Amino acid sequence: MDNYCLNKENGCKFRYKTGIEVAKHLANNCSYISCDNKNYGCCFLGTQDQVQTHSNNCSISNNSNNNNNQQQLDKIERKIDDIFNEISKPLLPPRDEEVERLEIIESKLIMTIEQQNQGLESKLVSIEQQNKTLQMEVNELKQQNQSLENKLNQIVSLLQNISPNQAIKSNNNNNNNNNNNNNN
Repeated sequence: MDNYCLNKENGCKFRYKTGIEVAKHLANNCSYISCDNKNYGCCFLGTQDQVQTHSNNCSISNNSNNNNNQQQLDKIERKIDDIFNEISKPLLPPRDEEVERLEIIESKLIMTIEQQNQGLESKLVSIEQQNKTLQMEVNELKQQNQSLENKLNQIVSLLQNISPNQAIKSNNNNNNNNNNNNNN
C-alpha cells in the first residue's frame, strides 16, 4: 500500500511504502517543505537545505524570533512523530495470519491431491479388471485355437490314410444315396 509524502498538503505527490523511503525523501528530495513560520504567514516552500537557508533570512521569523525557536521544535517533533508513525506501520500481515492462510492453502492442496489419488486408484482397479478379463479371453481363444488345430490335424491324418480310389467310391456312394432319398 502506497502512502503520500507528509508534505502532500503543500503539493508533493511522492508515494512511499516504507518509513525509510519517506525519511530519505524528506531529507534529500522533497521540495515542498514549508518554512517554520508557515503558521505566521510565510508561504516559502523548498528542500530541507533551502528552508534552512530561508529561515535565517525570513522576514516573518525576524518579527517573531522569540516564538520561532519553540515553533521549530514543535514542527520537528511533529515531523519526527509522523515519520515514526509511518515506520511503525506493519508492512506485512501479522505472522499468525500469514501462517493460518498458508495452512488453509496447504489443507486444500492435500484434499485435492487425495481426491486425485482416489480417482487414479479407481482407474487403476478398473484397468486391472479389464486386463484380467482380456487375459481370460485370450486364454480361451488359445484353447479354442488348439482344439481347432487338433481337429484339423485329425482330418488331415484321415485324408492322408484314404486312397484316392476310396475317396471317389465314397463320394459316388454318397451321391447315390442322396439320389435315392430324393426319389422316394
